[in-house]
Amino acid sequence: MILSVDTSGTEQIAAWFYSAAGVAAVLFAWVANEALTHGTKRVDRMAMMPAAVSVVGIAVYRPGLRLAFRANRSALDGWANQIERGGSSLATPRWVGPFLIRRAVMRYGSYPALTLDPDPTGPTALVRSDRIPGNEWSSIRLSEDWLLYSED
Repeated sequence: MILSVDTSGTEQIAAWFYSAAGVAAVLFAWVANEALTHGTKRVDRMAMMPAAVSVVGIAVYRPGLRLAFRANRSALDGWANQIERGGSSLATPRWVGPFLIRRAVMRYGSYPALTLDPDPTGPTALVRSDRIPGNEWSSIRLSEDWLLYSED
C-alpha cells in the first residue's frame, strides 16, 4: 500500500507533497529536454503537465488521509476506548493501517490521543475530540469527533 511509508504524522503528510513535487520535477526536466530537441511548439502543451501533477497531488492529499482514516476507524476507536478506560498497557509502537501509533495517552486528562510523532517540541496525534484543542490551522478534521492535530 502506498500509504504505508515508514513515516508518521506530518512526515507522512509531507511525503505525499514531496512525491508530487518529485514527479513534477522529473516531468519538468523531460519537458525542458523536449524543448531543446524539438522546439517550443510541442512544449507548450506539455509545459502544463508538471503543474497538473502538483495540483492533483495536493488535491488528493486530504481525501486520501480521510479515506485511510475511515478504513481504520473501528481499530482507532477501539484504542481510544481502551485509553479512556485507563488502558495504559497498550503495546506501542503499532501499525493501525497506514498510521504508526507511537504512544497512546489521554491528553490534558480529557481526550484520547494516538501519537504519531512524539516530537517534544510539538507532537502530532490522531485525537478523538469534538473541539480543536489548539490552533485550528494545525489540525485536519477527519470526522465529527476525530482530527489530526499537530502542536506547535
